[in-house]
Amino acid sequence: MYSLITSQMTWSFSRLSAFESCPYRFFMKYMLGSEETKEFFSQFGSLAHEIHQLVFESAIKRDEAAQFYACHFGERVTAKAPSRQIFSTFFHDGLDYFREMPEFDGSVRGVEKELHFYIDDYPFVGYADLLTQSEHGILLFDHKSRLLLPRSNRKIKTVSDKELDRYLRQLYLYCIPIKKEYGEYPRELIFNCYRGRYMIREPFSIEGLTEAKTWAKNMIQKIISATSWPPRPEYFKCNYLCGLENDCSYFSYL
Repeated sequence: MYSLITSQMTWSFSRLSAFESCPYRFFMKYMLGSEETKEFFSQFGSLAHEIHQLVFESAIKRDEAAQFYACHFGERVTAKAPSRQIFSTFFHDGLDYFREMPEFDGSVRGVEKELHFYIDDYPFVGYADLLTQSEHGILLFDHKSRLLLPRSNRKIKTVSDKELDRYLRQLYLYCIPIKKEYGEYPRELIFNCYRGRYMIREPFSIEGLTEAKTWAKNMIQKIISATSWPPRPEYFKCNYLCGLENDCSYFSYL
């Protein structure tokens, strides 16, 4: 029934993740065209990404980042936070970070760089937060408000290791067009966990790229063959991450 839509769809990591998280959310947003409202966390992340972009494109100076953040926070981050404590924590974490915004390795090669590529015959689009060229190779950065944990290196992967792997899939997919444009894969995939003021660095691996491509193709096949779009309601996710509560038939049952 929806094969015409999926046959013309340009895929992305966010679309596939939306389906994996909640098929009904994917259905409403990408099949029916429902508009998501911006929630607190997405507004906060958008502001932080904008400031990074302004600094790396030399639109503002690095020592002006904190002032820009403080001046625009109130008008950009307007959605209700889950609690006053979370609101305060996020605001002050962001302010502390931009007051002492770190230097990033290498020279800037791309900021919010739009990437178009294919996996088999499926068209994809993505946006790389930051791409730099170091003396040892290309570095791919992703700015994260989420405080991810570094890899534990335990024999059996921890919950946080698996979470890290899920986020790394996005960066591995971006490695496909980067290799095509620059002739080499990134040397490192780096999460800039700016609220915590630390970075998690992962060396590129062919195994990681293969897993990400396999995951993406499997998710597309699940979407194409779907005959139902079941919801996966969770209180926090539905109230503070989704943004489709105005159209969701299941929201009132939470």
